[in-house]
Amino acid sequence: MKRTFSSRSDLESFIQNELLTTNEAMQILGVSRARMNNMQKEGKITPVKNVGKTVLYLLSDIEERKEEQGIIKLWIYIPALFKI
Repeated sequence: MKRTFSSRSDLESFIQNELLTTNEAMQILGVSRARMNNMQKEGKITPVKNVGKTVLYLLSDIEERKEEQGIIKLWIYIPALFKI
């Protein structure tokens, strides 16, 4: 997806509000660095940019993954709740 910005301040706002470092993404997802690396290797999350040792993710991608995790966890716990 290609994005265009009408001004430098729009670009800076996008970077500040829509891009996450690995540590920020880990906090949102509630996972360890090892799990984060595994999810990337498994193709469950995809960074938008690697800058040296810094990896950047889109907030929307991380929020989507967080929602998927919640659905997966729900399916794990439902049978236990109803002894299915």
